[in-house]
Order: sequence, then structure tokens, then C-alpha cells
Amino acid sequence: MKRWVFGFLLLLLCTGYGLVVKGMDDNITLTLTTDKKVYQPSQPITMSLEVLNRTSAPLNVTFVSSKAYDFILSSGEQIVWKWSEGRMYAQSLRTITLSPGKPLIYQSVFNPATAKKVLAEGSYKLVGVWPTMGKIYTSEPVYIEIRK
Repeated sequence: MKRWVFGFLLLLLCTGYGLVVKGMDDNITLTLTTDKKVYQPSQPITMSLEVLNRTSAPLNVTFVSSKAYDFILSSGEQIVWKWSEGRMYAQSLRTITLSPGKPLIYQSVFNPATAKKVLAEGSYKLVGVWPTMGKIYTSEPVYIEIRK
């Protein structure tokens, strides 16, 4: 039994799956923003994910691959776009240090025309993800509208 539990815990650590934390915990806050709230169907969407160490001391954070963040755009339950889709990542442990009060910022632009995606009119949910070893942080969602 102990061997099975150890193997399962090792699998969680190696794959990066584990506790999912929304928005913030006692030490880290994730804030997702976009350049605006309403877009035309073919208009690029600029997004920014800020990761902030809320403690007074540096925090060492480990990742299980070179993937440091992700953005996921969905309509209802269907994922429309995922920043990491089609990308490859080196599988290696790496550690970064988050200084207190000094945000780490990840930015991306989703261009529907370049991605060959057509966004129908309606409401969409955007979430930022920070996949650390043992904890997968997700931002509170940002809702945007697509209108002609």
C-alpha cells in the first residue's frame, strides 16, 4: 500500500498535476487583465497575467517543464483557444525566485485571423494559468464580449 501511495505522489509531482488554486492563496496572487472588454470578431485580444508574491520574503517556485504560463479562452464549456496548444516544452525541473511585491508579468495576444479561428458574437471567458509543481494556480476569469 505504501509503495502505491508513494508512486501516486511521485506521479503528481512529475506531471505537475496537483492542487488547483483559484486567484490567490496566502502567498501568491494571480491577476488577469485584457486591453478591453468588447472586441470585434477578427480583432486581436491582448492579455496579461500578473503573478505577485504577497509575502515579505522571496519565494522559490518549481516548474516541471519550461512551460511557465497559459491562457485559455472558452465559450460555455468549449475551449476556443489555448495559448499552449501546439507548443512543445522541455521536460525538466526548474526553479525561479519570486521577489516580494515585485510582479512577474506574462503577456500574450490572441489574433483570431492568424490562428484561423472565427469568434462568433457572444460572451467568452478567459483564464490565466500558472502551472507550478504541486499547485496549478488559475486566475479569476475575465469575461469579454465579441460584437460586430
